Amino acid sequence: MTTLALVLFYGYVVTLVVAGGFGMVAAPADVRLLSRLDPNRLGSTISTASLLSQYRFLRAVEMGFGISALAFRREIFTEMPLARFFFGTMLAGIVARIVGWVVDGRPYGAHIGFMLYEVVSIVVIVLVIRPPLGF
Repeated sequence: MTTLALVLFYGYVVTLVVAGGFGMVAAPADVRLLSRLDPNRLGSTISTASLLSQYRFLRAVEMGFGISALAFRREIFTEMPLARFFFGTMLAGIVARIVGWVVDGRPYGAHIGFMLYEVVSIVVIVLVIRPPLGF
């Protein structure tokens, strides 16, 4: 089960880095890919620029979280404060997806797939590190 936890962990954090970096650099393409929304059809240049600016910022934060997780990977698996921070942030993302689904409606299948991957990952990884850390 430890190997599965590591595969899920690295799959998650590498996705954060790659997807975050891509979204930061190529925001219009990323928005179209993930939401099927053409940001150029929003009407005003200011609206488009504001949306893409915020999107790039959020994707940069996502990439930074992934890079931080890679940098502190050993500590996440061995030290309770970093484990709580990492899994708490991961759980907050899952909760945000659920709230979005309830409030905004059902997202595209890919978003549900991401959420399921996150739920399985957090459960498996926490079960693996729980005994040594006393989770």
